[in-house]
Amino acid sequence: IDQTSTAFTGMAFQRMSYLAFANISSIVGAHGLETEYRAKAAHVASEMNARFLDAASGVYHTHGATASNGRNDTQTGQGLALFSHLCPDVPTCARTLQVLAENARGASFLPGACRGSSSLPGCNTARGGAGSHLTAGLFGIKWVLLALADGGMNDLALEMLTSTTFPSFGWMQNNPFANATTIWESWFFSDNTFSHNHPMFSSSEVWLLQSVAGIQPHPSARGMHRVLIKPSPPTQLQFVRASFSTPRGLISVSWARAGDGAPFSLNVSIPPNVRATVHVPTSVLGRVLEGGRGVTGGRRVVGDAGTGSGESLAIEVGSGFFEFLSF
Repeated sequence: IDQTSTAFTGMAFQRMSYLAFANISSIVGAHGLETEYRAKAAHVASEMNARFLDAASGVYHTHGATASNGRNDTQTGQGLALFSHLCPDVPTCARTLQVLAENARGASFLPGACRGSSSLPGCNTARGGAGSHLTAGLFGIKWVLLALADGGMNDLALEMLTSTTFPSFGWMQNNPFANATTIWESWFFSDNTFSHNHPMFSSSEVWLLQSVAGIQPHPSARGMHRVLIKPSPPTQLQFVRASFSTPRGLISVSWARAGDGAPFSLNVSIPPNVRATVHVPTSVLGRVLEGGRGVTGGRRVVGDAGTGSGESLAIEVGSGFFEFLSF
């Protein structure tokens, strides 16, 4: 809905490519190349922050003109900066996260819900409704949702995804013009211009798998030989089941909670020849059980300063099936 400057995204893709190559170089032991490409990435980051970031407010000015909601801090721009760790320090990142959250909450009653047809009644004046919305698109959705997750704002991420007014999947499925049975290419209804069967916005599934269920590749993984199990449960959800097929076997996660004060249960299945770091959400260190016995040797993990992320107990496990209870 809000177009992000290609000057910003172009430099961001360049930097992320440098970082990916540096990580590959590290894994294969080419440390000279790793150093070279991390330096290249740092140079691009410095240029981007100098050009686009207002450090005092945390805003990345990534829209060339006024956006549809009257702002130039697009969701894609803020989400990309947070997801790729572009923002230069923790206080600035915290401000950028708040900018992103305010943008999402302020994306109400946006115009242009129907475009391209003067023959459809109400098309020219169709608008969205109240509530939080996603205005990002093909690339930005994953960055926005995972940035909110990392910042302890998965409740807001779920609210954006389950909205029923434009722009949203709910509006796509139930609107005055044509109820979708497949994902559209555009958030708005388009009459014979954009496709109505297009996986344009399906990167929301990455958030469901990696954040809500918590199945993530470890940064040092080679062929998924190491994984992170790090669920960030939105308070509105009571249970989740998910699995991911890897060359080494199926990784499965399920979690559930009965309500306030009830224990949080997390079941994890890890295939042979895979090690996992399991982050069990908890508020009281030491009140985590596995198979009915107290867990020893875990380490307490607190979310990044200034983000509001919750606490967890990180536990190293090998292959097998594990039943955790957190109180």
